[in-house]
Amino acid sequence: CVPSSTTQRPHSSRMPRTTPQPLLALAAALLSVASAQTPSAGVPSDVKHIRCETCESLVSAAHRRFAELRKGSKKALSEEDAMSVVETVCDPEADGGAWLRSLDLQEQGRRLRLVKQAEDGPCGVECATLRLACQALMEEGWENELGEALYGAVDADELAESACREWSSACRKPAPKLDPARPAGPPFR
Repeated sequence: CVPSSTTQRPHSSRMPRTTPQPLLALAAALLSVASAQTPSAGVPSDVKHIRCETCESLVSAAHRRFAELRKGSKKALSEEDAMSVVETVCDPEADGGAWLRSLDLQEQGRRLRLVKQAEDGPCGVECATLRLACQALMEEGWENELGEALYGAVDADELAESACREWSSACRKPAPKLDPARPAGPPFR
């Protein structure tokens, strides 16, 4: 004989539990706040349209940043210092990647262009897209060449030519045209 306190009800007679509406509303509100505090995600499908200009901009920014460090330093900089610049060039929160916050992606006809703004803005979706493009370029494996060239004080235009057409394929052919159905990006800021 089994005591009545251990008798189990069959599972089929149980009603499914539902989450109360106030709890669902609270969860939605928390998710909304959390997503507002996380960095914006970039648009991976836009990267192919901005590879060349991003390459040229990142090389120019790295060159400018290393020149600033060289000018402000009382001691000779090392190749390791140049590599530190290269390592931060795609990070919009680092000094080396600040250039990412000053560019706006603008649709011009069926092309997507990088347009320098007078002031830095927050790193929203367009900045995050630029970061994706920058990271993809650096993942091609030419960061050592870039660091060596910065350390060797190669001219900025010559460096961009080598980096974006020889070490990378970013500027070897024109960027594809934008899909006419692509929605316009947000305004800068």
